[in-house]
Amino acid sequence: MREGGVGEGTEILELRARISDAAAAGDSETGASSRLAFEYAGGRGKAGFTQASGRHVEVSVRVARIER
Repeated sequence: MREGGVGEGTEILELRARISDAAAAGDSETGASSRLAFEYAGGRGKAGFTQASGRHVEVSVRVARIER
């Protein structure tokens, strides 16, 4: 998760997940699941997708602490 390379140390991450039954626009008509959407910048990230059933899953991550 660190930019610029790999090194010895420990990263403490905070993860959160949210699941809802709200269908994304267009998914309910076709019955197809949406593609994975994601973003990451400055030690924070978010990813999400909507299943064909309409259930939406969103997961966020934050680098809480880096120990070297």
